[in-house]
Amino acid sequence: MTTQSITSGQEKQIVRFGSDAVEAALKSLALDKDGAQRVIEHGDEFASEIRNAAHAVLQNLSLKGEEVSSNLYIPRGL
Repeated sequence: MTTQSITSGQEKQIVRFGSDAVEAALKSLALDKDGAQRVIEHGDEFASEIRNAAHAVLQNLSLKGEEVSSNLYIPRGL
């Protein structure tokens, strides 16, 4: 089975979803100037957390609806 690479349009749309989500979260928190500066000072940590969350949700959603075969035996009646 051959898989096709993501298109540039798909990539742009997914990036936009992420950007919009971070913007909405920022607005809902109503950070003050000092709080925003602390986030900036910890930018590497912020980016790492965003990457981890994005990786998990992208992986989960990209497999949503896919059938996964299993060689596990589950006895009936359990």
